[in-house]
Amino acid sequence: MTAKALKNLFKLSHKVSVYCPTLQVDGEACDNWADKTASLLASLFGGSTSTDAVGYWILSKTGKLQKESVRLVFSYAEELTDVAIDSIYQHAVEMKTACKQDAVAIEVDGDLFFI
Repeated sequence: MTAKALKNLFKLSHKVSVYCPTLQVDGEACDNWADKTASLLASLFGGSTSTDAVGYWILSKTGKLQKESVRLVFSYAEELTDVAIDSIYQHAVEMKTACKQDAVAIEVDGDLFFI
């Protein structure tokens, strides 16, 4: 394939990722937010993909290193509207509260935002 051929293909220039926790801040299991997130992103952008990852951070209450399996859910989009970004933000706030997290992360076009 050549660069010229790529120019004629459908292109999605934006990527939105949501880091879904599997544990609450106290170590207890959290509801499966990956499926809820995948559904939201698919409704906004036509599809979504998820992959397993492992996150590490320092717990605010104990100062100890926390290791947690997380689910990274992402979508590519032709356009990112304010409505879509706000929907993802509100979803992240709800996920953060439900999972009793200090923060959750959203990545937009390579920039990471902590909610």
